[in-house]
Amino acid sequence: MTDLVTLVIDGAVAAGTLGATFLTVYQLRRDHRERLARELADKVYVPMLGQASAWQNPEPMYAGGTWNDLKGQVPYLTNRVPSKLVTMLDKADALNSEIDLYLISVAEVVGKSTKPGNPSIAIVTATASYGPIFDVFHLAIRLWKSKKPLAEYFKEYMRRNRPDVEDWHLELNLDGKTIDRPADVQGYLDRILAALGTKPQALKVQASFLELERLAGKITDLINKELRKPMASAN
Repeated sequence: MTDLVTLVIDGAVAAGTLGATFLTVYQLRRDHRERLARELADKVYVPMLGQASAWQNPEPMYAGGTWNDLKGQVPYLTNRVPSKLVTMLDKADALNSEIDLYLISVAEVVGKSTKPGNPSIAIVTATASYGPIFDVFHLAIRLWKSKKPLAEYFKEYMRRNRPDVEDWHLELNLDGKTIDRPADVQGYLDRILAALGTKPQALKVQASFLELERLAGKITDLINKELRKPMASAN
């Protein structure tokens, strides 16, 4: 009888030890998954959200990619990114590289059209000039990449930065002269954009940017979806 009790006790101790071991292993694995999920969010998803925002913005002359850098720096994390998102990020990086490749040709065309006076456009309100001076060189490249009309570009700018100002107009400073007639300001920009329209490289930049802009929006949605997942459920 004593032997039987001893066996039962020993079995219970062994089962308890085994159960505790399983629990410890489970907890360690759970902690590991959560740690990787946090690293994935901090080191991959958050930086790529910023990059996706830059990809949608025609303002930067060059929006350097970081996805390929991350694949080299933290492959143990980028390997955990869902395949659909990886495909999109690879495509976005390729499009961004195409834009960088041909953007020099765009800059050359615009540069020839804006030299030697380096013309600029100012926003003038009812009381005074407002905001930064927009050099036509960079402005024309932004408008070309985004296919955004001049008037729409500045309306959006004022809505973002000075929604309280309704009475404003544009003034073009060209060769020491001030031009404020809207049709003349528009006509000057239209001639630059028309010159770009004859260049295959410029057309490639525009098409690639518009595709990149759409793709970056989808990438943003997918990353935000991944960030909303519970950390414990990470692979």
